[in-house]
Amino acid sequence: MKEDWEAAQGDEARARRVRDFNDLQDENAGRDTGKQLRFTPPESSPQGLAARRDKDRLFWNAQAELSLRIARLRERLDELDRAAERALRRADERLRETQEQLDRARANAATDEHGNRVYFTRDGKRAFYEDGSELTAQQRAAIHAHEGATTWEEQTAADAARLAARDKRDAVQDYRDRLSDARQRIDDGEPLDEQALDDLEARLDAMPDEVRAELESPGPGARRTVSAAATSVPDSKHTGAPPLNASFEAAIAALPSSSPGERAPPVHPLKPEGP
Repeated sequence: MKEDWEAAQGDEARARRVRDFNDLQDENAGRDTGKQLRFTPPESSPQGLAARRDKDRLFWNAQAELSLRIARLRERLDELDRAAERALRRADERLRETQEQLDRARANAATDEHGNRVYFTRDGKRAFYEDGSELTAQQRAAIHAHEGATTWEEQTAADAARLAARDKRDAVQDYRDRLSDARQRIDDGEPLDEQALDDLEARLDAMPDEVRAELESPGPGARRTVSAAATSVPDSKHTGAPPLNASFEAAIAALPSSSPGERAPPVHPLKPEGP
């Protein structure tokens, strides 16, 4: 009786070893037997490895797309820099002109006995000091305005023109600073995902009218079209994009393109997700 039981146990052990061996061979070969994996971790199974390859392909495709987008953004920054520089020159010139007009208006003003500039309205019924305070009737009577003296309307118009020119000049300079900050972020290799690039491009699109006018009417030879270099994977030293080393380029070359409609998950440049 004992011998029969021991014999049965031995047969069962041998059968179990055979099953284990066969299951291991099936798992190693990637054969789908409908059984649950017993020896291979899911991520190391053929199916798991295929899923990992798909995930890696999406990641590297996303890196290539981000690098191309950063290259195009640098091209755009170059174009905007040129337009902003022209706009700033025009704004500086306009500010100088309005300042000179205001200076001439002040120099041609009437003055009171203390040398304070006084401006009569065109109808001569009212008069104001430069700070906007109004003279009394008695004060007006004591002042003789020479012929052609600057009127209050002319002075306020000249002052308003100078202030408007200054504000426009400041807006263009602020925009140039914004361009410089954007370029610095790229040159420093700051990780920029799709959302960060969307935000950055929106800030650059919110430009002063003076810069936009230069983009739309830049004059002969002032505007440069986007080069063919922006449609290929760029070299980092020219684009400010994260470095594309040999392994990166080889990985891109070896991976198939994404299927139509397939979208890569948002990732940071050169920072693969965990398994």
